[in-house]
Amino acid sequence: DQYLQLLHHSNGIFLIRINPDNPKIQKSVSINLNFQVTANLNRLENKITGKRKRNAQWLDKSSTLCFMKLNFERSDVGGEEKEREEKEEKDDDFEIIKLQSPVRGKLLQINEIYNDSNRDCDQDFKDLLLKDDGFIAIVMPNKKSDEDVLQDLCEV
Repeated sequence: DQYLQLLHHSNGIFLIRINPDNPKIQKSVSINLNFQVTANLNRLENKITGKRKRNAQWLDKSSTLCFMKLNFERSDVGGEEKEREEKEEKDDDFEIIKLQSPVRGKLLQINEIYNDSNRDCDQDFKDLLLKDDGFIAIVMPNKKSDEDVLQDLCEV
């Protein structure tokens, strides 16, 4: 996925983060994340227990991790051009992108900064996401498929 980076740790887990080199992400003024994937599934409510990580949400390569809303600043245009532009382009000031999991495995954790109940859903996370510790999620693949995942990543 062009919007995500996948970092592999020596203990086998994967860290999923936003790709700061993506041109759309660089052009955006703010980034909002929504972890409510379906009406019944919210990635923030992922509660795991024990050594075997019971009750972890399972992610496939086609599973939605979250929705990312990129907000773009509109350029100031004068008079008639502005009115014409508003009629033609109603929703060009933002784009919603479905971020899919780049790897199969158990969702171990969503970054705690998104799970803070005091934060607003529409809060801007751009500054936090582009820092080194601004990961979105931690995923643990099956031990059997770990080598396959690394081989697929090396081919890309």
